Amino acid sequence: MTTERIEHYINGHKTNGVDDRYQDVTNPATGKVTGQVALATQSDVDSAVAAAQEAFPSWADTPPIR
Repeated sequence: MTTERIEHYINGHKTNGVDDRYQDVTNPATGKVTGQVALATQSDVDSAVAAAQEAFPSWADTPPIR
């Protein structure tokens, strides 16, 4: 069985991160591995924060109804 890979979503794009490191995700009820999640480096976090800061001004002016 193949497991789903859960990647980062930064600046509108999926990315597995700089180091391509993953950790197993398990179902707590069964103990079975259900997927793998990408582990972030400081560089990945910095990229995500920079993208969020760049996007914030236009999103802040967007009406909630939209």
